Amino acid sequence: VTGFSEREGLDRITLAQTDDPQAGSITLIFTREPYQLRQWIVRDPQGQLTTITLSDARAGLAIDPKLFVFNDPNFAPNGIPNLR
Repeated sequence: VTGFSEREGLDRITLAQTDDPQAGSITLIFTREPYQLRQWIVRDPQGQLTTITLSDARAGLAIDPKLFVFNDPNFAPNGIPNLR
């Protein structure tokens, strides 16, 4: 943990690798009432920022497991390499 702040009903926690702090960092932003992850900000090694914001989050929904299957674009579904 490299940083923590409380402001305007939000808690911000910044994390970085202890063995390579120059590799970048992530800041997690939580609301307090209720305590929920609402946003995270990733800083890459070049200092560029990527912000992800969660809105209208819902819990307890069924999710199709096929959404988490990686289909390698270099191979056809039968495992044979695609020739381009």
